[in-house]
Amino acid sequence: MHTNTNRDKLLAAGSQLIHVHGYARCGLRAVTAAAGLPASSFSSHFPSKEAFGLEILERHFAEHYRLMRGTLRNDALPAPQRLRRYFAALLEELDGEAARHGCLFGRLCAEGEGISELMRNRLADMLLQIQRSLAYCLSNARGAGLLAPHSEVDELAAFAVASLQGAMLLSRAHGEPTPLRQCQQLLLPLLGCAEPPQYTVLSG
Repeated sequence: MHTNTNRDKLLAAGSQLIHVHGYARCGLRAVTAAAGLPASSFSSHFPSKEAFGLEILERHFAEHYRLMRGTLRNDALPAPQRLRRYFAALLEELDGEAARHGCLFGRLCAEGEGISELMRNRLADMLLQIQRSLAYCLSNARGAGLLAPHSEVDELAAFAVASLQGAMLLSRAHGEPTPLRQCQQLLLPLLGCAEPPQYTVLSG
């Protein structure tokens, strides 16, 4: 049975503080205090703040990759269903108070020089993996005839990632997920997920 170790407590507290305040403004004393641990406990588990931030990022991406495997990379589902489930999960992450803090990936991207080069490179790689997962799904949509045969799925996926990340930053600024919801509504038809036409049956 898994126990909530001091390391887990530090990571959970750090993740929450980075979401709210950003990485650069996340002090280690604040992390240990939020975790209910003495300040000296941090160095027992992490050699540096960078190593701590990287582990938080890796854990967050591991969760996101599990989501993508169940949606965008799930070959048991048709492409439109994969995309809709993935988009719904992104919206769910921004439910309620979480909308004020946004997506961890976008939060760190916005910090620029506030994070180390190693963290920036790893973050860029994670966003590229998200783009590739979207492209994988879009390739399936193209094969099913939902996108034009000449559609550049890599470019579409890159555009979708940029649009979604921007919309999540706007959602954070507004404190509610409407910008992300509107972005998704515009993206879905572009990505081969247009709603089927509704026909009215006329009597007589």
